[in-house]
Amino acid sequence: MICISLFSPLLGGLGLGVAQNNLVPNWSFENIQNFPPPCALTGNETITDAVGWMNPNNTTPDIFNEIDTLKCGGDTCPTLGVPANVAGWQYAHTGKGYADIAVLDHGISVAATYRGYVQTQLTDSLRKTKTYCMSLYVSLMDAYSTYASSRVGVYFSPNAVSSSSQYIISVTPQVENPYGNFLNNYTGWTAVQGTFTANGGENYITIGNFYDDANTDAQFISGIGALWCCAPNNYISVYYLDDVSVVEYTNAFAGNDTNVCVGSKVNLGNSNTAFAANYNWSVLKGDSSSLSLNDTLSFNIAQPKKTTTYLLQKQQCGIYSFDTLTIHIPTSIIAKAGNDTTICIGDSALLGVYNPVNCYWCSYNWQPVQSQSPQILVYPHANTTYTLSVKDSCFTTFSNVTVNIDYCQSPIVSVPNIFTPNGDGINDYWELIVTSGQLSILNYKCTIYDRWGIKVFSTDKTQMPQAAWDGHTTAGLACSEGTYYYVISYTDGKTNEQKNLKGFLTLVR
Repeated sequence: MICISLFSPLLGGLGLGVAQNNLVPNWSFENIQNFPPPCALTGNETITDAVGWMNPNNTTPDIFNEIDTLKCGGDTCPTLGVPANVAGWQYAHTGKGYADIAVLDHGISVAATYRGYVQTQLTDSLRKTKTYCMSLYVSLMDAYSTYASSRVGVYFSPNAVSSSSQYIISVTPQVENPYGNFLNNYTGWTAVQGTFTANGGENYITIGNFYDDANTDAQFISGIGALWCCAPNNYISVYYLDDVSVVEYTNAFAGNDTNVCVGSKVNLGNSNTAFAANYNWSVLKGDSSSLSLNDTLSFNIAQPKKTTTYLLQKQQCGIYSFDTLTIHIPTSIIAKAGNDTTICIGDSALLGVYNPVNCYWCSYNWQPVQSQSPQILVYPHANTTYTLSVKDSCFTTFSNVTVNIDYCQSPIVSVPNIFTPNGDGINDYWELIVTSGQLSILNYKCTIYDRWGIKVFSTDKTQMPQAAWDGHTTAGLACSEGTYYYVISYTDGKTNEQKNLKGFLTLVR
């Protein structure tokens, strides 16, 4: 695919900062050697003075640089200067220098098939089936050219191509400007761009016009070509050349979707900013103010306050690609122990609030009971406050709930007056019989004395086995048959009344 676009300062500026992935050495013709003395017109200052570049067909493509302008001082037209030179006037697309190529050059004294090419060896061979973006910038020489043409192309080859004559190198370029799309801009720069899928092993590029005159179009441009007396009879189409790049083509990459806590910073994209590519970050949905960096880079930093989807648009070689990334801010699972409640003593209370969200990443903890469940069932015998803590991927929250106890029923009790602790399993123990409301018996005490007033048993328990007397003394001796005296006291939990029970009981063996 080929795309022609007018020079954009954004593209030029971006290219300067990220040349590390450009396979073309000395891509802006800044590194020069053996530059001529001030204002010299020797005719030998050619592309070979640009480190890494060569002339494959024995012509003389020139190299231009601001150095010559500075050397000439007050000279109004330094031969190889920038912006003023013998061929016209043009600032460099980037940097301080550029080269030239002769696309069409014949007329009164020049052969019809004269062509000027430039060639360089790439810093690395192209990889098989990989797609590469080929890009260069041209500007029509306004003092030297009389015509514009569309025939600018690039040929990739494993080895250098060459010709001993100054004529056409007959190969088919893999990337070229569309035929008929005249490159007639002489006040600025025009990009020639296209993609190329490598066969593998290509190591050289050659730039120029690979077609004969019969297959080369020409468009007369009025008002330029001041160096020539006989325009339009001299068919001359020569271009300044700058910023040549071969970069592997890649689609936009915004990054992988992720989950983070609110306030976290997330790196978007990657640092592989392609040479001469244009990037644009935007927010599709969510926190519109969450991007931190200039949106024209291949990477960015986001700090969203809510779940946000980002869009990266990339333009490389005239092709637009897009990628999205969503940063999920999980909704915090708030601890909810429930509402304070009152229950009858002996009843249960369900604590915690059912959460339909399957929070598999959450952990739960209840105190003072030991439980890791979202909900628990408790049976308190006194007013109790429970604390639930919930830890999700970002936060830990707490919630308290109090269960109050109500003694809803007064106890109904009776006292037996005889028992037979003979080990037959029938009526072997003596104890207070509670028909209902046992948990409403508070502060219970029971003491038994023999006929001489000696204490033989005491307890403050209301349930077996501690509540029952088995017919032995506190020292563990079996009591004799006879009559004994009991004293029982307790508080009615419902009415808060003090109850006292006294009487005789008979022990029979």
